[in-house]
Amino acid sequence: MEIKELGLRITCHGVNSSKMPLYITNLYDIYETDINGFSCVALKVKGDIPYVATLKKHLCFIEELYAREGFLILDNISAKRKETLFDAMIPFVTKNKQAYLPFIGTYLKKTNHLKRSDKLNISETMFFIWTLHQKQNPICVSEAKKSLHFSDMTISRSYRALLDHELYDMIKDGRKIYIRPLYKKSEILKKVTPYLSSLCSSYGYIDKKYVSDKMILCGESLLSELTDLSMPKIESYAIYKKDLDVEVSSELIDPANQVKLEIWKYAPDFFTHDKSIDIFSLIVSLKDNNDERIKKEVNKLIEIYDKNR
Repeated sequence: MEIKELGLRITCHGVNSSKMPLYITNLYDIYETDINGFSCVALKVKGDIPYVATLKKHLCFIEELYAREGFLILDNISAKRKETLFDAMIPFVTKNKQAYLPFIGTYLKKTNHLKRSDKLNISETMFFIWTLHQKQNPICVSEAKKSLHFSDMTISRSYRALLDHELYDMIKDGRKIYIRPLYKKSEILKKVTPYLSSLCSSYGYIDKKYVSDKMILCGESLLSELTDLSMPKIESYAIYKKDLDVEVSSELIDPANQVKLEIWKYAPDFFTHDKSIDIFSLIVSLKDNNDERIKKEVNKLIEIYDKNR
């Protein structure tokens, strides 16, 4: 059997399954498979698609038996079913020009090319910032769950959103997924920044006397401490929206006695845990500031960081 879809040439040869367990042979036809020169094994589902837990168990059994990567061959599937397989990281090929084969770096859609997302949501933005902090290369995706406390589904959607931007590739080692940056962090940051969510949900002004230890120096004020930028006339602080316990005014009345307060979608010190904002969150938080002075200093900050790594 030969399948030609999405630029892939998949050649399948049936195997002797007489000694296979009945719970496998009743559900699947088994093929030794070649995908563009990559040797693996395929399970072609005969009837109804089993539950996800069952699919994962059966794929693991076949992969251990043949010491090769495994994937499913399916007829047309619903969008919901496809999303479920993605989230469970189960490789598959369908007859309606869809494929998810992470072990050969293939994530393809009906259009035969990747469609770039309009915007990364705040979870995907946080995942991206987390990758910038990682020193290892490639980056183990499952490690993000420990740091970010996201669900498996959110982690899966987040790393796939980054793959859509063609700035990372994917490596699979057993059941573990890794992503590898294809460019320097500074280049990736500049390319992805326009698609990132704003970290600040709103802002306003409060009297200086109400500044608390939950509020962290941010924005232009923090940038001025790290670069040659002159101090702004009004100090800026950030606070996690869930920690907000003071009334914020939308009007700046007395610059000498007020500060600007940004209400963030996550704790400003989430990535540092030391009452300071990490460099990448600072850079992302300033992405919509069109002041040329600030843009210049942000670019310098990125270049300095790259040189020191």
